[in-house]
Amino acid sequence: MASHVFITAKYLDRCIETSLFGVTVQQVNYLAAISPGDTAFLLETGTGRIAGPFFIRAPLFFSQTPVWERSDDKFTYRLRLTGSEVWQADVSALWNVLLRRRVADFFGFTTFQRSSVGLIGDEGRALTDEIKRTAVRNLNLGSLSIDEQQIDLLQRDTKIFASEARLEASLLLAKDKLLELLKDENLLPRNVSLTILNQVTLPGLNYNIDILLLSETLVVVIELKKDKIDENAISQLKRYKRYWDVCGLAVTLIAIGSSDNSTDSSVAVYSYTIERSHKRLCLERKGRRWYLPVRAGD
Repeated sequence: MASHVFITAKYLDRCIETSLFGVTVQQVNYLAAISPGDTAFLLETGTGRIAGPFFIRAPLFFSQTPVWERSDDKFTYRLRLTGSEVWQADVSALWNVLLRRRVADFFGFTTFQRSSVGLIGDEGRALTDEIKRTAVRNLNLGSLSIDEQQIDLLQRDTKIFASEARLEASLLLAKDKLLELLKDENLLPRNVSLTILNQVTLPGLNYNIDILLLSETLVVVIELKKDKIDENAISQLKRYKRYWDVCGLAVTLIAIGSSDNSTDSSVAVYSYTIERSHKRLCLERKGRRWYLPVRAGD
């Protein structure tokens, strides 16, 4: 299972008390790559405290019950946490794990304006060991009863998304179907073991890779645009590619947008359309179509 570090500025204790973690609708994509059974850690940036390991109990849900704010709580997209042995340590436990990374994986672990950062390979196990080794206390999880509703990623959108974050979240929540599509298109080997990351920051750049599929020998970089794919998007993808070219990994470039206005054959470009009545996305390329389910309300 995958491992993640959840970022909170000041609410670590409240997350422990309630066994909950939440994000705003604008950052729903940060939790969309997370599945039940995954491992998670909580990092409080205000104090440098880190806690874990936790495990994800159930799928992402929507709730307006106040948890972290007394009223008008904006962190409405939520995950439930569980864990029988949870410890608290200093952020240096995380540094001790991140500094072991190989060069190809040494992209930014930034906490600025984000809610979750994915770990790679066995880093979740290594971070658990480091937190246990340096723990200053062990923690007991509490619980809180709140309302739970199915998330609605379509909201009022009809043909295309008004929010790129919700497009990204839809693709990540349907990641098994997305991976099958890429394998069917021979853009991804069928026997490869992958880490799926999103909103990845490369050194020297002030914007993020939307979705990154990473293995020992290859990388798939996916750029998303809620509107059309143009030459600027293609140039952005090619800029990302140079990082892993330097590292010696094979790189595949993919773009997904509402239409294709590009001319570069080195990038596989897919157009998407919302099929609201079926609660699904239709992805199309070279006359072929694939359908991915979208989490939507009734």
